[in-house]
Amino acid sequence: VLPCFVAGTVDVEGTTYAALYPANAPATLATQSEGTLEPLDPAFETTLLPAAKAACRAVGAELHDTPVVLTASGEAVERDYELIEDAAPSFDGSDDEDMVVLADFVHEGKTIFVLRMLDPVYVVGRCGPDGSYTVPSDEEMESVGDVVEDLVGEIEDALDAEEDMAEDAHDTLAP
Repeated sequence: VLPCFVAGTVDVEGTTYAALYPANAPATLATQSEGTLEPLDPAFETTLLPAAKAACRAVGAELHDTPVVLTASGEAVERDYELIEDAAPSFDGSDDEDMVVLADFVHEGKTIFVLRMLDPVYVVGRCGPDGSYTVPSDEEMESVGDVVEDLVGEIEDALDAEEDMAEDAHDTLAP
């Protein structure tokens, strides 16, 4: 089960689909090669999950094996972004500002990083008769993917506009 918030819904041919935002922080596993982060193959990620969970527990985070995307919760995840960033190794030559290191561990001589994704991650869900959401089939995604992607774009535009208004208000209220 992936606990989520409903960011928005759209009706396609009588079926409701939603852009869902995970309640816990989205996370991923990666290695570093020549200064660039490289995501792990999902099959390999599954193999390393017990070690990744242990590394997260050691720093006050809980890594969850959830459908579609790994998620993390706990004290380390809730810390201020700057505190996590200051403790993170530097990725020279990398432009991965949208992720911060929660934990790391070594597997077969290679450092594996557990990363918290800072950018929003949306999951598509199909609303069932009981009001719960399930992941649509690949076939369904082909037919509704663009519509839900447009919905996500509208949501992000609205959030950006809201942030801009808040910044403008702060600037005008500042002494």
